[in-house]
Amino acid sequence: MRPDQDDTCLYPRKRRIIESAKREPDHRDAIVTTGREIENDIPPVVLKQAAASLLGIQATTLDGCEITGNRRYWEEIADALPPESRDRARVVLQAKPKLARDVIRIVDEKAVSLGKPDYIDRILTIIRRSASLGDYASHFRVIR
Repeated sequence: MRPDQDDTCLYPRKRRIIESAKREPDHRDAIVTTGREIENDIPPVVLKQAAASLLGIQATTLDGCEITGNRRYWEEIADALPPESRDRARVVLQAKPKLARDVIRIVDEKAVSLGKPDYIDRILTIIRRSASLGDYASHFRVIR
């Protein structure tokens, strides 16, 4: 959703989820991303470092990769790899909970500032809190 829009542009089901989360702020949060996917709102340098970690490759391998947000992030990253590595990368990079874990590790280790939008910090807080409870992947539901 663009910053100049209010939530009336969302489908009624999504608005109900947002309203429901507002009633339980200690236990729930509903976040509407600015970009096509939340990954497009993470600084590309952090996303590429996390992707490289997840793929088990050197981060410099993705130096020429441009994350535009015009396609799924995993497609843009995979296309920057040698042809024989692309299929595996497309599958591995769709593991969003694992990618989120690596994004958090990079942010924490390197004291990277994520900047705007501000909801990224809220999401990291939720993931950290959930991770301390065990399997953080089970605590998330992505709405598109």
